[in-house]
Amino acid sequence: MNKLNGQVVSVTRDDPYATYEIQLPTGFTIAGIGACTDDKPPFQPGDAVAVSFDEMDVILAKYFSEDTTIKKRFTAVVDSVEQGEALTRVVLDYHGSPITAVVRTSSWHSLGLDVGSEVLWLIKATKVTVSPP
Repeated sequence: MNKLNGQVVSVTRDDPYATYEIQLPTGFTIAGIGACTDDKPPFQPGDAVAVSFDEMDVILAKYFSEDTTIKKRFTAVVDSVEQGEALTRVVLDYHGSPITAVVRTSSWHSLGLDVGSEVLWLIKATKVTVSPP
């Protein structure tokens, strides 16, 4: 499980959920979604939070098109690669924080990347969990 700390910048409520924009220490923001069980979302602007997401939900790309529903993109450097026959585990260095992605080995090969390469990583907001730090 990947985990990054940040601070809530904005909250939009849409029962039974709330969407959050969370500023990371890098200055970039990531979007996340959480359940609302009371009259207000559990986190408010200014709150410190952790965002977490599964390594199987991280998308890697060499290039990014704005023509997608995923609007947040992050640049990292490939730190290590463990290739299996079917799946490859890629550990990225995102400004000193490790981000792990598990992708199909054939997809990894099609990117033509290696350790030290710059890569974009993306995550769909519905796959990001917001919790206390």
